[in-house]
Amino acid sequence: HSSSAFHSRLCKLTPMRSLARKTVLVPLAGAAIYLALCAYLYAEQDSLALPGASLGLPAQERPGVETLWITLPDGTRLRGGRAAPPAGERATGGSVIYYGGNAEDATAILPALARATGRAAVAYNYRGFAGSEGEPSLERFEEDAVEVYRQVSRNGSPVAIVGRSVGTGAALAAAAAAGEELAHLSLVSPY
Repeated sequence: HSSSAFHSRLCKLTPMRSLARKTVLVPLAGAAIYLALCAYLYAEQDSLALPGASLGLPAQERPGVETLWITLPDGTRLRGGRAAPPAGERATGGSVIYYGGNAEDATAILPALARATGRAAVAYNYRGFAGSEGEPSLERFEEDAVEVYRQVSRNGSPVAIVGRSVGTGAALAAAAAAGEELAHLSLVSPY
């Protein structure tokens, strides 16, 4: 008879133990999924923030754009371009650097930008984009933008900066490095 009493008490406790287990296991499983998602996002941040490189955009020659190469301190070469303002148009002197958006060949806008600003328009394609060497990297994204600014501004003429979309982050990094030397900053559809 004592065996059936024990069994009766055990049956009453089993649902409680199952509930206690679920109370512990469900949050642990949720935390594990959350940590796995965070690890994935951290590991893939470059490709998630700069997915345009995976599109394999070809480097294109553009009318009115002189191809130029910017060599970074680590030896990586970025493909870019330069367009002068049209002859006879107002020329304000200096340069404007365009930091393009994701999945764009930044040199495409240069003739229009030179015409609109009266400045020599310069742009480069980020690492791994449209003919530039290297792999996309958020870590180097801003460093590269600052180096491009330094190289363009070497001659001492005024430099304006335009950034679009993801390029606004690069433009802000270059503007911060330029400080009061910067002639103008425009951010188009900042992220």
